Amino acid sequence: MRKALAIALLLASPPGAMADEDLVRFAPWFAADPTGPTFQYTAPQGGLAANIPAIQMISDRGLQRVLMSQKGIDPISGIDLDAIDGVLTIGDPPDTLLVLLGGAEMAAGVEPALAARDYEKREINGVSVLGKGEDHAIDLAAARAPDPLGGGMGMSQRVALGDGYVAVARSWPGIEDAMTSIGSEAGGTVIWQSVLDALAIERGEGHLDAAWGWGGDTFAGMLLDPADLIGKDFDEAREAIEAAADGPQLHFPPFVLAAFALDSSADSSHLRIALPYGNAANAQAAADYVAKHIIEWPRVPDHPTVALVEQGSTVVAVLTIDFPPTETEAANRLLQDWVGATMRRKFTPLQYGVF
Repeated sequence: MRKALAIALLLASPPGAMADEDLVRFAPWFAADPTGPTFQYTAPQGGLAANIPAIQMISDRGLQRVLMSQKGIDPISGIDLDAIDGVLTIGDPPDTLLVLLGGAEMAAGVEPALAARDYEKREINGVSVLGKGEDHAIDLAAARAPDPLGGGMGMSQRVALGDGYVAVARSWPGIEDAMTSIGSEAGGTVIWQSVLDALAIERGEGHLDAAWGWGGDTFAGMLLDPADLIGKDFDEAREAIEAAADGPQLHFPPFVLAAFALDSSADSSHLRIALPYGNAANAQAAADYVAKHIIEWPRVPDHPTVALVEQGSTVVAVLTIDFPPTETEAANRLLQDWVGATMRRKFTPLQYGVF
């Protein structure tokens, strides 16, 4: 069933006018049928600073360390740290893409700084890319320097200077794939566009502070997690195994992609879940199930509102939990809780079945 749904969604027609340009234009970089976290985006309205409650933990620890300790022009990379509007990480190591978002001033000093460190320059699909060293290499000596582009471990860098962004990969093939796929609508691109546009429609004039994208398989529960047997005596373990013998269960129609989003406006903050489907009936069934079970999750303050947003031939179920403006930090903590549970495959409100 999941394969059939994936094929149907990947053949979906494109949505209408696109919003969230910062994210939508990178949709070709999101895996077509991923497992686990696809992307993490953080762009708090108050800026990337330790005292901003909406900031999400930046996946790249090297960049996070520099952002929390420095200001102005970074002397190693040439990045204007104060001009970074947002950070996007895509994929899993060793092929993670790190993307810094900001105006032209953010990257104005990058090429001179890297050229002075003997980086070579190439042109890929009209974009200047600077790189040095072997693909996927790690320089432990360089790891001591607080390089915002080195991943905190002196990782090799392929630095693309795009329009409004700086993208960093760890290999030439990785950055070439990224640069040549910009503008493509292959694979899951259209579906990600639909999900991001649906979130933007529901958000209206609000600001997108943070977002996470996931592959649908992340939310497929296991009949029995071997970790659950650790520490049990023989009889308890046998009972757990026997309880799992009922076989697979499907709770609601499965989805191929999912997104969490945190946005804010002058009078409220909102935590949202977006799930794409090929028809309204499946989207409504999913929304009904998730809305019923999300309220059972710790610290969820109220039942979510539900909207079905049509985007081309895709219908996106968007569930929204509202917070007053004074509780943005609480909304952020709840999002982090959802992310942690999802990483452990324990976010049960979105488990569409066990297999």
